[in-house]
Amino acid sequence: FYSNDLMRSLVGRGVQMQKKIFADELEAVRARGLAETEKAGRFAIRGLAKDLLQVADNLERASIMEAESEGVQMTYRNMSEVLKAHRITPIDIQLGELEDTKEEEGPETPPKERTPFDPEIHECVATVPVESLESDAKPGQIVEVLSRGWMIDGKVLRASQVVCVADAPSSSSSP
Repeated sequence: FYSNDLMRSLVGRGVQMQKKIFADELEAVRARGLAETEKAGRFAIRGLAKDLLQVADNLERASIMEAESEGVQMTYRNMSEVLKAHRITPIDIQLGELEDTKEEEGPETPPKERTPFDPEIHECVATVPVESLESDAKPGQIVEVLSRGWMIDGKVLRASQVVCVADAPSSSSSP
């Protein structure tokens, strides 16, 4: 019924299709393997980074306490550079403090707006009533940072531990 040439042609096309299917499958397996390897590497970096943050916290406290010590300052700067090189960045929080200015520069720069509490990147560990503050802080704003938060590749590695202004108590008058 079928000629030998036709059979050879059909078998040849079948083999070519199988080769193409195998090549596509091999490429998909390779791509999945690379993605898994990258994911595992990021996971490993996150674990190491969390450990390094404790060291960074201690160095930051030491640099504040020992502001005169060049060795402590240099070590803190080096640690900051290592974290930055691995895309680990601090979560920026503005407490509404006045910018440092020198008298010859003119009047003080007005305070920046306080950072509002964001549960995605902050952990509120305490609140203070709004009436107990002497500042212009509003409910829901951060007034103190207890522990700096950090991000890696735009994702929270460790949330900032903060103190926030509590909502004013509602005044309900009952007879």
